[in-house]
Amino acid sequence: STVLRHRFDSRYDASLALPLLAPGLGVQPAPFDDRNAAELLVNEVSAASPEGRRLRWLAGLFQSVGDNDQASALTLQGGAPAAVYAEQRYDIVRELAAYGQLSYDLTGRLTLNLGGRWFHNSVKTRSAVTDPLAGQSAAFEGKTAGGGFAPQASLRYAPARDLTVYVQASEGYRPGGFNTAAPPDQTF
Repeated sequence: STVLRHRFDSRYDASLALPLLAPGLGVQPAPFDDRNAAELLVNEVSAASPEGRRLRWLAGLFQSVGDNDQASALTLQGGAPAAVYAEQRYDIVRELAAYGQLSYDLTGRLTLNLGGRWFHNSVKTRSAVTDPLAGQSAAFEGKTAGGGFAPQASLRYAPARDLTVYVQASEGYRPGGFNTAAPPDQTF
C-alpha cells in the first residue's frame, strides 16, 4: 500500500487570454493561479511462478482511490487584484484492476508473452465556476464510469546475452473525465 499526498501551486501568465474571458479588457498583466491538493491511496498485490521454468505466469490485483481538490483563479493586477474568473473543483477517482501474463520459452532465445488487464474506473466531479465581472456563476456535478479489457502480446528474441529484440502489440485505456474550466455561460 502507498499513500501519496501532493500539494502544489502554479502560476501562469494569462495576459493574452484575458480579452477572451473579459471582452472589453485589453491585454494586461493577468496571472492565472492554480492550487492543487491530491491524495491517493494505492494497493497492489501480485504473485508469480518461480523463475527458470519454461512456462511462467504473473497475476495481480490493483486498486486506486484518489481525491483532487483544485482552486484556480484569473486576476487583474492593476491596482488592487480583482478576480476575473475562478473555479473550485473536486474530483474523486477510483480504479480497480486484475491483470495477468503468461510467458513461454519457445526456444532458448525466443519467448512468447500473452497477457491482459481487466479494469473498471469511475470519476465523480463537482465544480463551481464564477465570473465576478459579469456577475455569472455555474455549477456542475457529474459522474462517469468505464471499464474493459486491455490485451497484450509480445514475441521476444535474444540473439546475444546483451541484446534483445521484440515485437509487441498492446491496447491501452485512459479514463475520461469532465472539462469544466470555461466561462460560466458556456454549455458543455
